Amino acid sequence: MIAPDLDTALNLIHEAVAEKRAISVGLVGNAADIYPKIEARGVVPDIVTDQTSAHDLVYGYIPKGMSLDEVRRLREEGPAQLMAASRASIVDHVRAMLAFQKKGTAT
Repeated sequence: MIAPDLDTALNLIHEAVAEKRAISVGLVGNAADIYPKIEARGVVPDIVTDQTSAHDLVYGYIPKGMSLDEVRRLREEGPAQLMAASRASIVDHVRAMLAFQKKGTAT
């Protein structure tokens, strides 16, 4: 099931857990934006994964809060600015993943 936003995704999951029903929910979004929000709400996922190419801070990673159009522009006009934004975003992204892991999430 694809959820249009985080609140819907979490509501679908909450309902399925209450009904003891298996469910898979997809949410299109940037993990750097979504993971910290999930963690801040106290939600502990069963599993989280990361499929970014964070080794390439210009072409392999989209910083939180940025649109693809913004990133494309910065690739040309400000790669150093994009790299700095990517590094800052990765910190929050990984912090959330480590917080999940400490709470028992397979990460």
